[in-house]
Amino acid sequence: MRAAFSTRDAAVPGDLPVLLDFRSRMLRELDVTDEARLAEVADATRAWARAEAPAGRFAGWVAEADGEPVGALTAGVVQMPPGYRVVDGRHAYLFGLFVVPEWRRRGVASALVRLAMEWA
Repeated sequence: MRAAFSTRDAAVPGDLPVLLDFRSRMLRELDVTDEARLAEVADATRAWARAEAPAGRFAGWVAEADGEPVGALTAGVVQMPPGYRVVDGRHAYLFGLFVVPEWRRRGVASALVRLAMEWA
């Protein structure tokens, strides 16, 4: 029997460190090795998230099991030129999807992406 995980409709302000940490973990798995640059990206993302969240242009989701985060996903709204399909040019951009290795292939990422799609 597999242990269960849960998700919230949206991350709370206190989840920002988890979202940033999991994004850095994802990048490390993609062979990013410049720790100074990872810290710079985390700092810039933190500032961006704090500025964009009040306007609804930043969101995140955390999956938990036994009170511990096991997955996270971050999203933002980016402005593109108007297009045929999206006249206002607003697009959801998903980034920083990471699931801890022992929780992979259990539906965590799918659940997080579903929440992001509902938000978008």
